[in-house]
Amino acid sequence: MSGRSLFKILASLAVLVIFLCLSGGIGFAEETILKVTATTARIREKPDIGSPVIATSPQSTLLAAQGKEGRWYKVEVLAKGGVLSGYIHESVVSVVMSKEEPPAEAPAPAPPKKAAVKQPPVKAEVKAKEKEAKEEAPLASEMATERPAGQNAVVIRPYLRVGFLLTPPSADDLGYEIVDDVVDLDQFLDVNKGNFGAGVQIFLPLSKNPSLKWGLDIGAQKLFSSRFETDASDLPYVDEDYHLDSEFDIYLLAIAELTPAGSPFFVQGGAGGHFVKWSYEYNYESDYQSKHETGGGMEFCFGLMGAAGTSLRINDRISLPISLRLDGLLRYGLLVSAGLVVGFSF
Repeated sequence: MSGRSLFKILASLAVLVIFLCLSGGIGFAEETILKVTATTARIREKPDIGSPVIATSPQSTLLAAQGKEGRWYKVEVLAKGGVLSGYIHESVVSVVMSKEEPPAEAPAPAPPKKAAVKQPPVKAEVKAKEKEAKEEAPLASEMATERPAGQNAVVIRPYLRVGFLLTPPSADDLGYEIVDDVVDLDQFLDVNKGNFGAGVQIFLPLSKNPSLKWGLDIGAQKLFSSRFETDASDLPYVDEDYHLDSEFDIYLLAIAELTPAGSPFFVQGGAGGHFVKWSYEYNYESDYQSKHETGGGMEFCFGLMGAAGTSLRINDRISLPISLRLDGLLRYGLLVSAGLVVGFSF
């Protein structure tokens, strides 16, 4: 056999292999490539809107789909425990590349038929349409929560807080005085440092970044209450014999919250004004006179806050945020309160 004949045979075999690859004769399986179009897409355990969420994928994530059941693509995602297999709805993804389906054989032309009289739909068709309508209703809710970037919803988060004051005021801060002598008045001062309060955070859609929220924090807390009690016969130079103080804080802060994509953890920071309402009750008893008076007022103070926590999802619309929070306001130098904050976010 000559070299030219061998070359022709090899060339023919190469063309045949290329033709078989292109025509699907040799089975190279191609997957459908999907791109997430929602801000955060939920991947569920089963192809059903009521199925538990096993993972989430941020916008622009590419996913490989192995198949499709109805309107749900079957995909695999990486998680801490390994590779998870679940389903994602077609409304929150777009197809980037899909495998080519073999063309269906053209059916033989049917003989012409007489025009049939339109019959009313049978019960099976009516039930199928009713079932489809029921499936569409929860999907509308799904799309309302998985909005495209730049269309984040307003988030309202009422909360309760409980904690304690890290920097209580001293007797000198509260204005107790001694005449003609030096006595440590803090030994007669008992400060209740425990505090509690409530408020609401409102986050507005002001940022195109879905991980960053801006908003307001409006709330109130009891800062502290104190009791000053002495024996005038033992300390003749102490002006006050019995005195009660309390302070209550109403605040308005501008805040920001950062939540990494796909993470339940968040951090917060804010600054704003504190309106401190103070009151006192003063009683004085001696061998010569007795006094009883009350008073109060309100003062404005500047303050800062910081918090860090996690958000536990209850369902598609409601979550339970829990955080540790520090508030500092410029009063008596600096008052710092620390507390545990628990609320609902919807």
